[in-house]
Amino acid sequence: MKRDEAVPEILAALVPPGERDRLGPAWTTAVARVRLLESQLEQSEKMAGLGRLAAGIVHEVNNPLVAVTMYADSLFSKWGLGNGDPADLEKIAAIREAGLRIQKLTRELAAYASPSAGKTVPLDLAPLLEQAALICKPALKEVDAVLVRDFDEVPQVSGSRSALTQAFIDLLTNAAQAIRRGGTIRLGLHAAEGQVRVTVADDGEGMTTEVQQHLFEPFFTTRPGRGVGLGLATVKQIVERHDATVTIESTAGQGTRVTVALPIRGPAAPPGR
Repeated sequence: MKRDEAVPEILAALVPPGERDRLGPAWTTAVARVRLLESQLEQSEKMAGLGRLAAGIVHEVNNPLVAVTMYADSLFSKWGLGNGDPADLEKIAAIREAGLRIQKLTRELAAYASPSAGKTVPLDLAPLLEQAALICKPALKEVDAVLVRDFDEVPQVSGSRSALTQAFIDLLTNAAQAIRRGGTIRLGLHAAEGQVRVTVADDGEGMTTEVQQHLFEPFFTTRPGRGVGLGLATVKQIVERHDATVTIESTAGQGTRVTVALPIRGPAAPPGR
């Protein structure tokens, strides 16, 4: 018997047939909720397994990789002063870049599989956004991006400082990779309808409807070689743990707008509860 077919039988053991008929829509709702909980449990089990796998990968890969990147950095600095063959210097730079890409992959995999909840505290989002923008400065500079801020004074939210900062870094990095050289990224902060909304909008090439349907899937990417497709999947996990939402609006050839809507701060409570 299929697993989803077993769910009604579990409830049937607790609720007699006659009582189920009397409950009507409430019975249907109960079945749907049990199925949802079962699906969430399966997903949690999968993520726990992926977390263990990711931890092993990070441990086994990072130790030798530290030596590779460290010695590549040392040789690059030494030979960059004119003490080596330019062709060899180019090869060392390629080794260094490849090592850094592998390090980035292991970090993203570990972050997706075992995202840190962090301590829940009252937060002003404007400083978090500024911190994320500062961290993303090299990525923005690489494409000569123009970052335009549009911040209103907004209420505080409750959340994990480190987790939300990581989410905003991922969104800004995605925007920087989406625009053409000299393009514009607009970073917004506003409050409406009991929510604080952070928007990251770019004037890049946008996306088709088909691509948008897969954006939050792990390892889905439209830029092979520049990422592994875990950024938005991680953002979604972080946002949902804060009882918040993330939505994406995009039109091919007209750019993309991502909105993260967080509830205005109430009584302190851990994200996701």
